Amino acid sequence: MKKQEVEYKETEVFDLFPKFEYTRRQRQRIILFHAYAKNIKKIINYASHFDVPNKICLIYIVGEPKPERIMKALEESGCSSNVCVLTSSFSGEQMDIYDAFQKIRESIGKICGWDDDKQYFSDSYLAETEKMRNALSMPDTPDWINDIYKNRLDEIETVDKCQKELERIKKECFKVFTCYRVGCLPKQFTHEKLDDLIISVFPCGTEALGINDTASISPALSEKGILQIKTGKPEKRLGFDIKDNTPLVKAIKKYINKQLDDPGYVNLQELGRFLQQPPYGAMRCAYTAACLTYALSAYRSRTMLFYDSVCTLVAEGHESVFLSYMFPIDAKERRNAERRPAFLYIESHPHKVVKKMIYEVFCVPMKVPSTETIQLARRKMEKKYRLPLIAADERLYMLLDIGWRWYDRGSVEKLADMVDGKTEELCDQFFRYRMLDKKIKGNDRNSYAQCSSWLWTEDHVANPPKRICRRTSALEGVDE
Repeated sequence: MKKQEVEYKETEVFDLFPKFEYTRRQRQRIILFHAYAKNIKKIINYASHFDVPNKICLIYIVGEPKPERIMKALEESGCSSNVCVLTSSFSGEQMDIYDAFQKIRESIGKICGWDDDKQYFSDSYLAETEKMRNALSMPDTPDWINDIYKNRLDEIETVDKCQKELERIKKECFKVFTCYRVGCLPKQFTHEKLDDLIISVFPCGTEALGINDTASISPALSEKGILQIKTGKPEKRLGFDIKDNTPLVKAIKKYINKQLDDPGYVNLQELGRFLQQPPYGAMRCAYTAACLTYALSAYRSRTMLFYDSVCTLVAEGHESVFLSYMFPIDAKERRNAERRPAFLYIESHPHKVVKKMIYEVFCVPMKVPSTETIQLARRKMEKKYRLPLIAADERLYMLLDIGWRWYDRGSVEKLADMVDGKTEELCDQFFRYRMLDKKIKGNDRNSYAQCSSWLWTEDHVANPPKRICRRTSALEGVDE
């Protein structure tokens, strides 16, 4: 089930919690959450909406819920091991001390007696208290002034004790945490070991490989990574060298080879999701772009093709476009990737069989990419004919309809089996089709749109629609 879209807001617990400093590199990799122990389930469910393969969710908990309660909440939320719950040794008694301090701070703040900068009573409040003390030495001082003065002394004493204790608690309680993750044993964690945690989750990530910030943070520098591989000239700012044994290169090649073997094409969105998973944790950056470009260069001699659900292009030179499908960085790219799946593929023997048959039957030149051959045949049909091809032979219709699924080797193989070695038979059927089309005259001919000859199915033969489609020059669609 698709998770509901939830807006991220960085959570904070209380001012006693230390303000940890994070580097740009760490900020790119982590998502922060904070909560009290009593809200453990709620904060884990909230964090689950942001549990993505190439980031780590750090959930800092003030207090120590029972381990079984933490693990149950993690498992019920469906979180991955990338979600880390970090508990601190903050007891219930210590929480009571803070609550007492907070209660006084809030009540005094309502009468403007608290200084937020000093985190103590304001000078005016203390001066007013001193005046009350002096007034008590004078005769006929009302009893209510004495009551207020005593109450203020109690508040000041409580705050002084609380602050002294809270300073001690702050130094002791938030130095060492216990880290809980799905599928892992609890272990100690300190803020100084954050990089170690990141490397343990992503042992083949840029942090573990020592790739610098310039090469691993900015998506805008992806083109620099691509250019370094294309030209063979190292970019000094990037500071890396890509080889056959580079982990990310090996992973990309292995994945592509497996997909080309079966089903015969690579879904770019799925490739991106695979690379984002541990141990790689890949993100859109110069290093990832360079690794992708280097891996794809191995297929240059085989003419790899790129299909974006609209048109087909030779893959080489479009690496930056691939990255937008694999690692979308804004809402527009995400919508585009969802609306128009993109694939890489290499034409095989069945593709050549079908392509040659289109050339023989429809007398159009063979092109690369082969979908251009199909496009030429479609346009040729649009100029002269109106009757749907399927009226004469389903195979004629399928030869031009296969352009929708040209990347799918399985679909092309099925068609190749149907037409292989049947050139003469199909040419005869196409001649028969042309004779049938000539019999359609006048207004009957106008019932069919220009694209009906190659696009429309058997249902349109007997009952042609009464609307006319505008002719389209796009390879993969028709505007109505």
